Amino acid sequence: MTNYDDTNARALERGHQQHLDDISGVYESEIPERSLTVICPTCRRRQDSESVTFRGIEEDMQGRDVLTFDCPVCGAKMVESLVFG
Repeated sequence: MTNYDDTNARALERGHQQHLDDISGVYESEIPERSLTVICPTCRRRQDSESVTFRGIEEDMQGRDVLTFDCPVCGAKMVESLVFG
């Protein structure tokens, strides 16, 4: 004879696993990736960090990220900008 608590525990575990399976695709498909933005100090254009040629990244004295990049709009080389977003 099966113990009621063991049967109930197995049913809860199956239900929990089914719930995880049901929601796993939701989080991957519905949460958009955050876009990071930089501003070229030469042409003052706001650009997505993926559209510039990345050269490096470091922290400023306050711990903020500073991206070094080549600007595709004005052609400026090795410019720096804080990363926003």
